Amino acid sequence: MKKVYILAVILLVSSFVFVSNRSAIGAPTYHEKSILDNHPSQVELSEVKSVIKPVAKNNEPINLSTRSYLIIDRDTLTPILEKDSFTKLPIASITKLVTALVALDNAKLTDIIEVKKTYSDIPTPQMRLFPTEKISLENVLNGLLIASDNDAGEVIADYIGKGDYKAFVKKMNDKTAEIGMKNSHFSNAIGLDNAENYSTAWDLSILASSALNNKLITNLVQTREKRVTNIDGKIVHYLKTTNELLGDDSIHVLGLKTGSTPEAGGCLIALAKTKNNHEIITVVLGSPDRFGETKKLIEWVENNIGWK
Repeated sequence: MKKVYILAVILLVSSFVFVSNRSAIGAPTYHEKSILDNHPSQVELSEVKSVIKPVAKNNEPINLSTRSYLIIDRDTLTPILEKDSFTKLPIASITKLVTALVALDNAKLTDIIEVKKTYSDIPTPQMRLFPTEKISLENVLNGLLIASDNDAGEVIADYIGKGDYKAFVKKMNDKTAEIGMKNSHFSNAIGLDNAENYSTAWDLSILASSALNNKLITNLVQTREKRVTNIDGKIVHYLKTTNELLGDDSIHVLGLKTGSTPEAGGCLIALAKTKNNHEIITVVLGSPDRFGETKKLIEWVENNIGWK
């Protein structure tokens, strides 16, 4: 009877819920509601890889200043706690996860990219790629995802778009539509503030799930520091993570992606493992303390959520 009920629910709600997530994960779909009565989720379908699901063991209040947040169980995509998770907001450099996915879809890691110019008009370059420098796509992706380097994103956009920036941005929007991000739009490769560059906390959980299917991305977003070189080894780029939680021994964060601009505020997607070895994805957007508030969300899960 339970399976019949599940199928009936799917048919009834499929016209207005996020069944598009099925394309991101490709797992069976089950009926699931938020497990917290005082924070009901707008999502009623979750993609399920495991029959073990999160359950509430406590329900402590949490007070955060972030404009929007979301916690989901990674295995089932069950929403655990959320605030305005369907509100469209700027996401700053989290955009670079989309840039990485487009690059991996359209080129080989061994491709050699020639840097064509100095991106002096782009804020906060850390990698500092040099004009005429030749470097592998893999090493540019290292700069993009470890150091959140803006130069790296612009170089990738130029290479994949074959000099046509709008063509690259179109690929970004095509990719996000493909994986089920229905409330997102992108206008640039690095997340500069723009009214046409936005997403939602829920869509970003879909993006995180898709990105984590790629082993290179999974490795890079948990790397704290690294040195990469151009093809002849003469130019060395030192990369340091922008994710302060990777060095916090009180919690077990496995990466993902930071972002910060004047309009977006502090943004962070984090993948964390709980003390009982369950993985959660957290998203905070528009936070005055993205690392501190993400840590509070992870600690809240430890104190309030179990799995069975």
